[in-house]
Amino acid sequence: MKRPSIAANEYALLKTLNSYTPRFQIKVRVVDKTPLTTFQNKRTNKPGSVFSCTIVDSEGTQMNCKFWNSAADKCFEPLQKGHVYVMSKGKIVVANKRFSNGIEHNYELSFDTSECELNEAENEESIPTERNIVYTNLRSIELSTKRLPFICNLVAIVHEMQPVRSVQVRTGETTDVRTIQVVDTTQYQMEISVWGHLASDTVCEVGDVIAVSGLQVKESKPRGPNASEASSLGKQASTVRSSEITVNQHPDTDQLRQWYLQHASATDFTHISFPMTGRQGFGSNTLETDLQGMHSRIAEGLPDEGLIFKIHAFISNVMYRNPREDQKLNLIYLACIQCNKKISDAGACPSCQGTQSTPKMSLSVALSDESASNVNVRVFSDVAQVLLGKMPQQMKEMIDEGNQDMNIKEICEYAPIWKRYTFIIRARKDLYNNQLRVNLSVGSATPYVPNAFAANAMKTINEFMPDIFEDLSNKRTIYSENQPEQNKRIKIDS
Repeated sequence: MKRPSIAANEYALLKTLNSYTPRFQIKVRVVDKTPLTTFQNKRTNKPGSVFSCTIVDSEGTQMNCKFWNSAADKCFEPLQKGHVYVMSKGKIVVANKRFSNGIEHNYELSFDTSECELNEAENEESIPTERNIVYTNLRSIELSTKRLPFICNLVAIVHEMQPVRSVQVRTGETTDVRTIQVVDTTQYQMEISVWGHLASDTVCEVGDVIAVSGLQVKESKPRGPNASEASSLGKQASTVRSSEITVNQHPDTDQLRQWYLQHASATDFTHISFPMTGRQGFGSNTLETDLQGMHSRIAEGLPDEGLIFKIHAFISNVMYRNPREDQKLNLIYLACIQCNKKISDAGACPSCQGTQSTPKMSLSVALSDESASNVNVRVFSDVAQVLLGKMPQQMKEMIDEGNQDMNIKEICEYAPIWKRYTFIIRARKDLYNNQLRVNLSVGSATPYVPNAFAANAMKTINEFMPDIFEDLSNKRTIYSENQPEQNKRIKIDS
């Protein structure tokens, strides 16, 4: 492409563009770009294509830019993220703020014919190389009066995670999705659905700080047996094509992680996605109790959707060997990267016949607490990483190298034993060999912080203390038996 020789003062600034601008020529840097998407036009029944990008000029003003059909086919390959271009012969249209990827500009550019002009220019240091992303928090999302759905940028802490699963979307295609529960210092909680390659490529664990740009917030309906009692609809979020996720790279990461370790186990988060339904995390009911209380509640019978328990307990044993197979290590298995199913001994996925795999962890853990009760629960990769402090790939490499004695024993038997965590445990009915049994699996595990828990307990106690004890440390009050008025009091100074 030829490089235009045009004076800098001939370029329009993005902040001056509006629907009354007849013609424009701008010099901008591309700081974000979505994949090329094809579709079928319902009105004309003809195929089409589209992609979008975020551009920024020398003053740091940002704007969305969309390319349609022949313009998309012409410009998708030449247009590269990070490069500077001169653009012209496009339309300026009113921006749809619900899908604006967090850009505040009231207008956006639209190119829909092959006559659009796109010429690469010399790099200019005066034009920013990164998007100026302004992040919000969960309380602001909860209190926002914006019309749903809307796009925002969020920094939050991973509180719970579900494994990656494959689902079929409306187009008939199969894609990956992962559900994450996030919290922050405003003591709110929200559910985020991470789609596509972000679901499988984003490596994070409970307690990590994620920064999500281009997050779509939409309406969520109450779930569970108390759904009809919900007084309002909630808000949940999902990633879109232009979304980006970074892990532990935000400037406030250390501060947020420290807060989470100290306060998360004793904080009763308000759930934005499922208000007033009793739902916390991944369950329709959440009960905070001890192990004995959990046993008693399960004995009363489980609902079809199961129950979620919040338990403060110790790890008393990690069972990582299979007693039925001569103490063979029962810690790592290979899962299909497409559908997350366990790879068979033949080396293929029984579901999608895929052969590419990734290591996952699965182990049984025994929990104990002061109620003198014990329980065995199933722990999977995300939680196992928290308890053992190792990634599945690291454990697999140790096993492959033959380090199965002291190293594995130290990690699984010595390091986690008698450490206390706050566990979120899902109890549900499961049919195994035609027999109904209770399946207990851990959704999340966070280090137990006694000081924070005690402070929260004292706060609750003080809220219910009678007013009569308010001045108990300074005065004693007695009733005079000689007075005719029964309610008359004589106060004696201490």
